[in-house]
Amino acid sequence: TIDEVDLEKFDLIVTVCEESSCILLPVSKNVERWHIENPAGRDEEVYRRVLAEIEERVKLLVERLESSDD
Repeated sequence: TIDEVDLEKFDLIVTVCEESSCILLPVSKNVERWHIENPAGRDEEVYRRVLAEIEERVKLLVERLESSDD
């Protein structure tokens, strides 16, 4: 379970879920919460929209992490 994992060992943890269904993680500098709509059981357009949102967030995250390395 998540309780058995030492979250401080990770540089960054990203949760991707709807706010109401996210697991509760302690507030920490290495936890980033992305409240993303769950497309399960929805039409293809919803899946495409959610995919585009995740792709954009990952792109921005990579840019942010690369710029923090400078």
